[in-house]
Amino acid sequence: MLVLITERPSIAKDLTKALHDRGVYLFCVPYETALFTCDKKDTGGVIIDCVPSLKAGEELCVCLRDLYSEMPIAAIVKAEDIPQMPVDFILRDTAKGALTEGMQEECYEFCRLCGWNERPLSCHDLMVGRRDEAVYYMGYALPLAPMEKELLRCLFYRYPRVTDADDLLTLCAPFERISRSALSVWISNINRKARLLDPRPLILCQYGKGYRLRDYL
Repeated sequence: MLVLITERPSIAKDLTKALHDRGVYLFCVPYETALFTCDKKDTGGVIIDCVPSLKAGEELCVCLRDLYSEMPIAAIVKAEDIPQMPVDFILRDTAKGALTEGMQEECYEFCRLCGWNERPLSCHDLMVGRRDEAVYYMGYALPLAPMEKELLRCLFYRYPRVTDADDLLTLCAPFERISRSALSVWISNINRKARLLDPRPLILCQYGKGYRLRDYL
């Protein structure tokens, strides 16, 4: 998954929404917990917001590069800054706190560098497109509610990893307060609908760990 490290709530909200609308799932964390998150969340790429302090961003970037030499790293910097850090992508903040359309596109370019794309996720028995596209399971359209489809797409992206329930809610519904019980209901609904086409559960619950798609799809 991708991690945005920032101390600016406005950028965290705007960038999370912009990328989420493109099918990209993002964790937002402050500098204080950045290293812990990158270690615990099987991070596939990092965006460091260096606008409040270029020096702090450079120091964090060097530390991350030492720990994860192959991980893609991007930095958000002021338009006039000349960063000295080992990054793969520079994003220049020219709007003083607002997320411009150009910067959104540049962020998505970085996401593609990390392996994200807008194409349907597809394997032998399951295909999950974007929000306005149908889900196909065993060759048949699977009628899912919007949040059910969002959860299934996220788990597909993260397969074969297990995703903690709280993490799944954070990634799929970053601007909503949703309980674990509601998540459990959605997962049950997906499996109930899928069971009409195949008796095996589509999503597995691993007690104490979270959820993942079943094997051999």
